[in-house]
Amino acid sequence: MNDTRRSRTVLGALLVVALVMITVDYRGGGSSPLRALRGMGEAVFGPVERASAAVVRPVGNAVDAVTDAPGAR
Repeated sequence: MNDTRRSRTVLGALLVVALVMITVDYRGGGSSPLRALRGMGEAVFGPVERASAAVVRPVGNAVDAVTDAPGAR
């Protein structure tokens, strides 16, 4: 894909929109106007997040065990 001025502009606009949405959601707290959107994202990405954590957690535990072994005496 060519790196054009248009693609950079679109990327910049998407980043600004994302930052605005994060700010509005954070400041809104429990009564955020984006609560429904957050819930929808949780429903879609939650299972993927839990599955990937279940795969990665044993590797992290093994690394922790190896790095903590010298101090375990």
